[in-house]
Amino acid sequence: MISKLSINWNLEDQIPLMPGSAVSVSARQLKCLKSLNSSVYIGDLAVLLFGRETLATSTLTGRQSGAHKDLESKPALDPEKIDAIIGV
Repeated sequence: MISKLSINWNLEDQIPLMPGSAVSVSARQLKCLKSLNSSVYIGDLAVLLFGRETLATSTLTGRQSGAHKDLESKPALDPEKIDAIIGV
């Protein structure tokens, strides 16, 4: 049996995504993320943390694609934010 920790957050509070993480979002924004599908939830969380523009112009690692060696590599996403998302 898993017990849920009940915390009453003010909607304006910044909530760390993981205990001890410097990456946080407002309780209001986190409450707006609703999905039973984990892939959709993580995608929405990534948009919240990075923004659509950054996600469209970056890669997870920043390494050059093996399929597109003729193209310049894109910048990497913030690894601290990636670690916080993975930890969720």
